[in-house]
Amino acid sequence: RGWEYDTFSQTEEELIQHAISIFDERGLLARFSIPVSTLTNFLREIILGYRKETPYHNHHHCFDVLHVSYLLITRCKADEYLESLNVLSIFVAALAHDLGHDGCNNAFHAATESDLAVTYNGVSILENHSAAQLFRILKKEDCNILKRLNAEEQTKIRSRLIDLILDTDA
Repeated sequence: RGWEYDTFSQTEEELIQHAISIFDERGLLARFSIPVSTLTNFLREIILGYRKETPYHNHHHCFDVLHVSYLLITRCKADEYLESLNVLSIFVAALAHDLGHDGCNNAFHAATESDLAVTYNGVSILENHSAAQLFRILKKEDCNILKRLNAEEQTKIRSRLIDLILDTDA
């Protein structure tokens, strides 16, 4: 699992297994009592949330961002300084940061006054949409990888996920 790993040549099942191994290796499954079946369901929903016809902002891209985030955290030993909740936040945000992306940019949505632009008042349109899509997935009982977090952790991670996803609007 190094820089040479090519997410774009992997099958959906291989990407899911790779993500599970990342979460497991970093101790997130044990620390947050995430059943592998729930993580698998979550990852399948993430894949479904990306449009296959979008040439760049597709599910291969989100797994690539997860992989690079994993490499940066492990190679730089950042997880020695980050709380587990922050590592979980980074990995989940990496997977969800472009959920529902239609291949257009925020400027296009604002200029055309698309439904998304109206819904999100022209502010970080696609990023707000991706965050909302993530929380819709997490509302599904069999996909809620965060359901065993305590109330304080739930509040923190929701805020962190929104911040991380909205920060991709650069």
